[in-house]
Amino acid sequence: MRKRLGGLAILAFMVLSTAAGAQIPLASYMGAWTTSPTGDCSRDTYVWSLDGDLITFRGPRGSVDVERVTALRADGFTTSTVASASNRPGTRWDYQIQGPDFMQIRNLATGRLFPATRCR
Repeated sequence: MRKRLGGLAILAFMVLSTAAGAQIPLASYMGAWTTSPTGDCSRDTYVWSLDGDLITFRGPRGSVDVERVTALRADGFTTSTVASASNRPGTRWDYQIQGPDFMQIRNLATGRLFPATRCR
């Protein structure tokens, strides 16, 4: 569905700035994350990769979702779905960073909130 991304090493140094001047090292949040409520990385694990302002999420059963980063804050970012098998294009998401290995993700249309824990 989406070609293998090249140049991720360059993007690892990419830093996006908020209007207030705080910086979010968005590329540092790429890698494997689980949405399992228990933080169990053996299930519900997604690999996140960054390509410009697009984040691609590769799921455990071969699913691929793509979201565009629409806003950055000191404590997180928001996105909008570009392509997904399970969410309509334009679905808005809020990612609240609560540490280097944990964030809360909220579907802004439904209010559904779920955790994301980094897999190490």
